[in-house]
This record gives sequence, structure tokens and C-alpha cells, in this order.
Amino acid sequence: MVAALTSGWLARVRRLGRVVVWAVLCWGGAIALAGTMSAFADVLVCFAVAGAADSVSAVCRSTIVQTVTTEEMRGRMSALYIMVVGSGPYLGDAQAGALGSLLSRRVAVFSGGVLSMVGAVLVVVLCPALYRFDSDDYPGPGKGPSRPAGDAPAGAAHGRKGAAADPVEVTD
Repeated sequence: MVAALTSGWLARVRRLGRVVVWAVLCWGGAIALAGTMSAFADVLVCFAVAGAADSVSAVCRSTIVQTVTTEEMRGRMSALYIMVVGSGPYLGDAQAGALGSLLSRRVAVFSGGVLSMVGAVLVVVLCPALYRFDSDDYPGPGKGPSRPAGDAPAGAAHGRKGAAADPVEVTD
């Protein structure tokens, strides 16, 4: 909760994709470390770190989705995003439950953290555009080059009204 309340610093971060990946790695590392702990207080500290990393990741992911999605698609993308984010933890719950019943709770927690970290690395390898995401490539309020009055917004040539999320290419 503290991370969510103090997330204002993320407004100044350009490379949100990198922050997402590192936050997921931090989350997975904290969860894996919690699986190795025996003291309750240590596990709580690990979970607090994981929660902070998750908050940072959530803010950055939401910002990326809202930035790159055109106005016409924003509602649909938001609905899809909510479905994915809402259902994702159930996969982790199934993994933890299955592995916990077969081996032990510690192995289940540890492996869940490690699998999350492996997943983050796979996303970087398979979808490098996420890792390279730079908010300066997308104009927004007070960002990007200004255009003379009467010029069409970026993306208008592709038949999309108000596609302000497209990168602006300036050619003179």
C-alpha cells in the first residue's frame, strides 16, 4: 500500500517497460525468498517487498496500456486487461496448490517465485518491444513535438481519428 501511495515518482520514468520487467523479477525473487524462510516475520518482509514490486508493476503496466491504445479501443483493451490481470493469479494459485499438495508449501512458494522470474525473462526474449518501451516515443499532454494548427493528429493518415498514442514522426 505504501508503494501505491508513493508511486508519483513513476510519472518521471520514461522506460516503463524496463521498470515492469525489473518489478516482476523483484516480485518473483521476494516470493522465492519467502519460500526459503522459516521465521514468520521474515516471510512478511518478503511479502511486503513483493507487494511493493507488484504495485510498481501494476502502475507501469496500466500506463503502458493506456498510452499505446487508441481512444476507440481503450474500453475494450481495459476490459481485456482486467480479465488477464484478474485471472492470472488463479494460475499461480493452481500451481501452488498442486505443488504444495505433492511436495511442500515451501517448494510451492519458492517455485512460484522462480517461475515468475523465468516468465519475465521469456517475455523480454519473446517480446523485446515491452522491455524497450519508452514513454517519450508516445506524445501526450505536454509531451512530444507540437504540430501547427490544422495538421492532422498522428495516425489520421491510417484512418484512426485522434490516434494520439501513435509515435509522431517529424519530417521537414
